[in-house]
Amino acid sequence: MSRKPDILKAAAELFAAKGYHVTSTHEIAERAELSEGIIFYYFKTKDHILMGILEDIFEAYLVAIYEAMERVDTGWEAIKAFVEVHFKLRMERSTEIACLVRDFPIGITNPGSQHREDIRAYHFRLVKLVKEALERGAKDGSLRPCPLGETACMLIGLLSSIPRFDIFNLTPEGDLLTETLDFVHRALAPTP
Repeated sequence: MSRKPDILKAAAELFAAKGYHVTSTHEIAERAELSEGIIFYYFKTKDHILMGILEDIFEAYLVAIYEAMERVDTGWEAIKAFVEVHFKLRMERSTEIACLVRDFPIGITNPGSQHREDIRAYHFRLVKLVKEALERGAKDGSLRPCPLGETACMLIGLLSSIPRFDIFNLTPEGDLLTETLDFVHRALAPTP
């Protein structure tokens, strides 16, 4: 039986609580109740552990968004589904998201990093899904026509900033999901 999920869970908890930079692989091994050697059997470096967390959450995120968008009829409903899935996973996977948002090591995204292209690939898969929903909405009349790539990036940026507010306890009181949906709908609604 693979111990990879145990390692990822332990690492996510420690990264979220203490930070990536100050957490050692020894601490991850202790939390996962494994030897440090087992960790290095599955992951070459601590960066690879963080990328494992990112891959796990991003795959779950993309699959959930795709499935939610496929179940609806209009472009607006697809965008709404995207926002709702984002908020749902924000709550269900808050530990993993906190560890990724809190102090993601910038070196992983630098040109020449072995992980940079993986991160970019996930981003472009998400942009593609959102662009398809925007295009669908422009065709079915539920959304106004807009620059697809730019608008997709703005929507993704809007949603990806919310967990940062959570970490610093800056998220406003009230129903942020409803307010976000209202804001996005006002921005994308077809003009009369």
